[in-house]
Parts: sequence; C-alpha cells; structure tokens
Amino acid sequence: MIKDLMHNLKYKKFKREYSVNVQNVLKMIQEEYQEDLTLKTIAERLHLNVMYLGQIFKKETNKSFSQYLNHYRIKLAQNLLLHSELNVNEIADQIGYMSQGYFYKNFKKYCGISPKEFRESYQLLFEPIDE
Repeated sequence: MIKDLMHNLKYKKFKREYSVNVQNVLKMIQEEYQEDLTLKTIAERLHLNVMYLGQIFKKETNKSFSQYLNHYRIKLAQNLLLHSELNVNEIADQIGYMSQGYFYKNFKKYCGISPKEFRESYQLLFEPIDE
C-alpha cells in the first residue's frame, strides 16, 4: 500500500492540474491558435474579467497568456520547419501570426536563431538515411 502511495505521489507531482477556466483557455489555444487570439476575446467568450483570467492563467501556467500562445505557436513552427516544405512566410500564416516580422522576432527570441537557420541546422537530423 505504501509503495502504491509513493508511486502515485511521484507521478502526481509531474502532472499539472489546472482550473476549469485555465483548461478552457488552453483548449481554445490548441484549437484556435491560427486565429487572432487575445486574452480579452477569450475572457469575453468565457464571461470572465480579463484581469482575473490573466492572473489565474499566469499563476497556474507560470506564463502570461501571450507568452504561452507565442511559445505554443513557435513549437508548431519548429515542427513545420523540420517536416514540411512550406516557406517561412507560409508557416507564419499557418500558425496564426498576422505579421511575418513579428513571427521572425518571436522565433529568434525563443530559439536564439532565425527560422531559416533553425531549418538548416536541424533538418539534417530528421532526414531519412539512404541505405
């Protein structure tokens, strides 16, 4: 019984539990990241005060809404850069950035290199080896 309890405690600490409101925001981000999402529009849709929603989101995720959304989009961009032939502008459009310049700035901020440099540096790791 103690062994089971220790096992449950060990894995529970790595599993994040979010409030219903934050779960709803995360679901909207995952389903609508291509749209022009703002915390204000999401708060209105959830019938919540925008300041309150921003505070609980940051408290539970340790990131502001915009940080979380940008990070989510950049992860998607990394995947597309490595596993598609889309150019950088097409990727920016596809993941919800209205401005390619803003996408480029955020990508470089999060990754330390440009999208083109990322593709050139890491694509070789994911190419199949000819036998």
